[in-house]
Amino acid sequence: MMNDTENKLFKMNDAEPNALSDVSDDSDTQIYEQTIHFVHAYKNASGRKKIFALSLAMIASILGIFLCFLMFQLSGWFFITIFIMIILLCVAIVDYFTTEIPNLFIYLLILSAFFIIFLQIYNFHGIYTGFELVLSAITPHIIGFFVISVPMLLLALIKNGAFGGGDIKLMAAVGLMLGWQHIILAFFMALLIGGLYAALLLVSKRRDRKDMMVFGPALCVGIFVSMLYGDIIINWYLRLFYV
Repeated sequence: MMNDTENKLFKMNDAEPNALSDVSDDSDTQIYEQTIHFVHAYKNASGRKKIFALSLAMIASILGIFLCFLMFQLSGWFFITIFIMIILLCVAIVDYFTTEIPNLFIYLLILSAFFIIFLQIYNFHGIYTGFELVLSAITPHIIGFFVISVPMLLLALIKNGAFGGGDIKLMAAVGLMLGWQHIILAFFMALLIGGLYAALLLVSKRRDRKDMMVFGPALCVGIFVSMLYGDIIINWYLRLFYV
């Protein structure tokens, strides 16, 4: 017969695998529920909405691949950028139909961010070495994680519905990937694109001022443009003030 101590240890050992499996099950359940939600939202959407979304996605895919090829040729950065573009397309499509951005895409973007930071540290050539080199390489990315996402979070807390949680997490993940300068540019471009689209919907009376409008697709466009042409746009903007 086992004494009380042995019984407790036996129960603890039995409980640990169950706890781990519960976490895994919760994650799997969340992905399954979000997938079902998207499928239902897509099935219930109008044919016009489906054609509009899929047509834009197809055009964006072809144009995006072409622009990536012009920028990077068939280098490693070409395939990295295409991978990120596919994630952004998925984010835009799912958000358009469901007004939600699944955490799975956020996790993939965070993994991409760490991979890009590693490449930048590995290829960094400057006056720093050792810890200073790592710190100088990752500081813009750490700032980028907070510089847009925190103000968005504060606005969402002050004004209910100002930004969705998925939008905030998207900008945090991409800010970590691109750095603070590029994520600020991406956000302002998204505001411009989203504002123009919202104005068009209001003028055409397809939406009312009280209707909720998805911001994810505009964010994805701004992110992709900033990812490809951020340095060019930022340098052009700075030259306007420092001639």
